[in-house]
Amino acid sequence: MERRLARLERGTAQRIAFARSTAPASDSGAVQTVQGQVDAVSARDAMPVMYHYGFTASLPPGGDHVVVYRGADRSSGVVIATGHQSYRMTGLASGEMAIYDMWGRSVKLGATGITINANGVPVVLQGDLHVSGNVIAGYGGTDQVGLQTHIHPVPGINTSAPSAGT
Repeated sequence: MERRLARLERGTAQRIAFARSTAPASDSGAVQTVQGQVDAVSARDAMPVMYHYGFTASLPPGGDHVVVYRGADRSSGVVIATGHQSYRMTGLASGEMAIYDMWGRSVKLGATGITINANGVPVVLQGDLHVSGNVIAGYGGTDQVGLQTHIHPVPGINTSAPSAGT
């Protein structure tokens, strides 16, 4: 029994390597691929990248890869994790998570709420926007305006707040 288990382990053993991306990712095929420098003398081209369903990225050069090899075949690696030390988002509390990019934009799911940081660029929503709850522009500032409560001062007349259904 012990010999059978040892043979099974050898047949299905996976080896792990760490690589550094040396070129932009390629999205031209059915699967995204990357080129990575595995060690001082070995670079691997066209390594497929596995992402969790619903998530994707295009890691810039200089990023890190965790590469898994089946058995001892170093020519058929698959990237199972990526990261980039220069752009890694920091400062998250225990249990918080975020998606982010190299330009400092992020969506953070935190203990006190969800924060979208567009870092100075427009946020574009396509399709209908349905909001339940208050909509406040300029929140916390002296120019704060609430969609449900604002009035339009007309010289000599103050209008009432908006009415539902209008």
